[in-house]
Amino acid sequence: MNTELFTKNLFNKLEVLLGEKNWKSKTAQLLNISSDAFYKKIRNESQLNLHELLLIKDTFKISIDALLDESNLTAIFDCSEVMVPKTSYVHYLENILLNFVKTSNLKDIYVYYTSNEISLFQYFQFPYLSAFKLFIWAKTNWDIPTNVDLKTEINTLVKNEKVQDLLKNITSYYNSFPSTEIWSINILDNTLNQLKWFIESGELTNKELLNLIINDLEDLIQRNKTIMKNGIKLPNPITQKDTPFKVYFNEMTHTNNTILLKHSTGLITFITHDNPNFLSTTSERFGDFTNHWIQKLINKSENISGESEKSRNKYFSILEKKLEKFKNNFAIN
Repeated sequence: MNTELFTKNLFNKLEVLLGEKNWKSKTAQLLNISSDAFYKKIRNESQLNLHELLLIKDTFKISIDALLDESNLTAIFDCSEVMVPKTSYVHYLENILLNFVKTSNLKDIYVYYTSNEISLFQYFQFPYLSAFKLFIWAKTNWDIPTNVDLKTEINTLVKNEKVQDLLKNITSYYNSFPSTEIWSINILDNTLNQLKWFIESGELTNKELLNLIINDLEDLIQRNKTIMKNGIKLPNPITQKDTPFKVYFNEMTHTNNTILLKHSTGLITFITHDNPNFLSTTSERFGDFTNHWIQKLINKSENISGESEKSRNKYFSILEKKLEKFKNNFAIN
């Protein structure tokens, strides 16, 4: 790799992001070096060190791997979400919130989310449903001890002020990002199957708790009917502005849990590995490929938001019948 060309390309990115007048002074300030020292790097008289490169990458979400790879056929993924053990619910949620805070500093954000299951950020808006999902992930995917029974764990999570505060803050950030989501007809199936497993295994025998979880699912469905009709997310306490929200129903094409975050200077792609953990990459080539794939999905999907009332009602009628059938099978009031 031509290091001079690499540095030039990197500085061009910074100039676009920070503006022609300010990028030099702001970058020098970020790196905690003098203007003279930074001008030497611009003139290629000295090189950026590894710490400086990582600082730039983490601050501005610039794809260093794309600048390094001359063939543009390699994407480097951040695997920390998967490989770093989760030690507690708070640890997991704090990391999500930290990523949201960093992301919120980017400009012109737009999010695409395609999934076979409702976005985990939507679960977080409902206390008993989110506690149930967190318990499942701790039990099956993480190293968080779950020695107590399901009822005790869920009630503990619902009453845990730290956990609830984190869920609330994450939800606020989620509601502040304009987004398009692609849903399948199986959007509830995973959660219903999990509930069924816990019921049949004898771990979820408390009807009151089961009703609370189901009530949250019903509220989630009703809330989405409302926000899809209006084409905006819930009122956002962070920006005090309406946030655009569009949903497409994809009936024939299999989708996976993928998030594409567009911003003024690039793309960030998140792919599920060991759900709900994500791998992420800032590779522009991979992001462009993902964007192309998502646009093809949208073209083969049906809009169920905004004025598409007939299609939306038909879609939610199917979801409501699934939930009603589940309630009848397990004698839920």
